[in-house]
Amino acid sequence: MGVSIMTKRLCAVLLVLAWGTFTTAAKVPLIEFVQRPVVVSPVVSPNGRYLAVAKAGEDRKKAVIAVLDLDAPNVKPTIALAVEHAVVDWVRWANDDRLLMGLTNAQIIKDTGVLQFGFSRAASVDRRGGPFAVLFNNQRWLKYTQDLSEVVHPLPLEPNFVLMGASDEYGSNNLYRVNVADGRSEILHSGTRGTYHWLTDLQGNARVRWDANLTRGESDVLIRRGESDNWDVVATYDERELPDLNIVGFGDNPTTAIVASRHGGDRYGLYEYNIISRALGRQLFQHPSVDIGAPGGPIYDPHTTKLLGFSYAEDVWYRHYFDPELAGVQQKLETLFADAAVVRPTSWSIDRKRFVVVTEGPKDSGSYFLYDAVKGATTFIGKRFPKLPPSELGDMLAVKYSARDGTKIPGYLTMPPGKGEKNLPMIVMPHGGPELRDTMQFDSWVQMLANRGYAVFQPNFRGSGGYGKAVTEAGHRQWGRLMQHDISDGVKALIKEGTADPNRICIVGASYGGYAALAGGAFTPELYKCVVSVSGVSDIPQMLVDDKITHGADSYAYNYWKKWVGDPKIDLEQMKAVSPAYHAANFVAPVLLIHGKNDVNVRHNQSIRMDKALFKANKKSELVLLEFEGHAFAFPPSRLKMFTEIERFLQTHIGN
Repeated sequence: MGVSIMTKRLCAVLLVLAWGTFTTAAKVPLIEFVQRPVVVSPVVSPNGRYLAVAKAGEDRKKAVIAVLDLDAPNVKPTIALAVEHAVVDWVRWANDDRLLMGLTNAQIIKDTGVLQFGFSRAASVDRRGGPFAVLFNNQRWLKYTQDLSEVVHPLPLEPNFVLMGASDEYGSNNLYRVNVADGRSEILHSGTRGTYHWLTDLQGNARVRWDANLTRGESDVLIRRGESDNWDVVATYDERELPDLNIVGFGDNPTTAIVASRHGGDRYGLYEYNIISRALGRQLFQHPSVDIGAPGGPIYDPHTTKLLGFSYAEDVWYRHYFDPELAGVQQKLETLFADAAVVRPTSWSIDRKRFVVVTEGPKDSGSYFLYDAVKGATTFIGKRFPKLPPSELGDMLAVKYSARDGTKIPGYLTMPPGKGEKNLPMIVMPHGGPELRDTMQFDSWVQMLANRGYAVFQPNFRGSGGYGKAVTEAGHRQWGRLMQHDISDGVKALIKEGTADPNRICIVGASYGGYAALAGGAFTPELYKCVVSVSGVSDIPQMLVDDKITHGADSYAYNYWKKWVGDPKIDLEQMKAVSPAYHAANFVAPVLLIHGKNDVNVRHNQSIRMDKALFKANKKSELVLLEFEGHAFAFPPSRLKMFTEIERFLQTHIGN
């Protein structure tokens, strides 16, 4: 059961260099793996003359937006905005003279140096500086809305206005026309309490909206034929999975949308969709082996919102353009940045002579450049995380191995810098979802572990998303069985190859990955020396009880989980058979359980039940519960606490 290593793009050269001479990496402070980026979304103005760059101060207490005149490179940049105790989430141009930005208020948490975040607001400012206007400043009932920063359409024919979505105090998300000069707004379309997103055609007419039924755990896709028509539901889907039909954008014809759909087949493709007849039209693109849209995303023109292409992932991310000119630009960029795993334009002038591009990869958290398409020249702008030097991070390799039934399973192996290639302490990190997948890209969690001296193995086991419906459905009712076998078989293959030291392997995961970590400790205790579960499931029947109470027995959410793990009325014993909390006596390795008390996806009682079961079985376990934290550990203080606990636990039990 061997492992084949595929050297995608940059990996072949880097691997030879990394394994040729071994130099121990310097330990990067944990705080650098949880901070917000230093450089945020550089954008070029519509006329191509100005470049706006948002940058955080060294102490993260101040954010500035600088504007450079690209036609006068010797002129000192203008500081359009400087704010204390806030971070800039995004920047875009409303017109050639005025900038829009998303701002989130922030404060430093005492004794940590980490930012805690609060409300998000959109604001605008003249590129030359001066007072800035907070958008929606005339809407008193939006005062307590958590996030008021979603731009739906730039309205290029009305340069002083944009369309934005915002939820009022009653939970209704409405579509507003907002004046970017003074911040005042008016409602154009009212949504419902469940509305959470809008999509317009190129003229700015609202055509599509998404409504969530939080009680039932489902979402509806609604469309309307014209401005005076009613909204009609065209698709309903569970909040945890992708719809069979999802509208992603519009081209030049306002009656023809572009949708992602499986169209009765195995993989998502892109199709034209007539919103009058509600019929699928011609196929625009479908990849032969992976889904488009899951993972992936649409590529919009920043000036018109026209759908120009789509992203998809094989091992690294690729972009498929419908626009021939942009396809040509992409080819030139890939030649200029041949060593980058991924390069893509993020902003461009209307005449497409100047672009902002970003390179990304497993060791590149994001590096921005200005690209002059006329001269074919590039200028470095800055890095998202300059204190994460590539020399201290791990090379990531695409691997394939044979499962016990002969199926080839893809995955990724990140090598710790300066540690060689054999007999390594290894972290097995199954992804969450489970209907998600890992790719060859920067991952702060993975690189934190690699920097600490661990190899990190990420298998895309059957049940993962992104590889087509058959691969995903192969995981149905296979928690702790086939899905777990795929993980275990990858670990055994890496042991056999000599990469992993069998006496220094720990399994670490979050969400479904947390379940898989606990299942590894319960059902293959001989493989692991320690187990870490973050926001993980331990008791599958109890998970369904909680979901039934929250969403209802006839809800999409409850039926989604019945499809994945079984029906408690029929399959209760089989569900218990793969629930780690019922098999605490099997554990040999010590267990670290981390959970947020505000987790609504996987209730923290799952970690409490596992901890109690392990205590009763006289096994070693630690339980860390975080106040106010949800499922994803998105708040930097919580993430720092999580990384700190994991680092300590791993060092104690498998060293590095």
